[in-house]
Amino acid sequence: MYLLKFVNQVRRAQGYENLERMPISGDPGCSPLELAMGCRLESGLMRLSTPEAAADVSAATSLPLGLDRVTVALPSSLDAHASSLQDSRSMHGREAQTG
Repeated sequence: MYLLKFVNQVRRAQGYENLERMPISGDPGCSPLELAMGCRLESGLMRLSTPEAAADVSAATSLPLGLDRVTVALPSSLDAHASSLQDSRSMHGREAQTG
């Protein structure tokens, strides 16, 4: 339940409606969690589309805003998932370059 509560907190901060459940799949290149939260997950961070969205999410979640003003720290419980997504994207990018 914690995950959905956090996702909805992030969504509300960006002006989106609450979800009753997590999406089953996302767009290609986007995880269901990223789709639900409207951000890109990176190791330890969520990257939002605008500085305003990041500031609103930071204020709503009490998580630190990044120095670049478009990232917000992730709760530690989501960092492993975000790190594996970032690693997977890095591996895929290296394969595309060598393939």
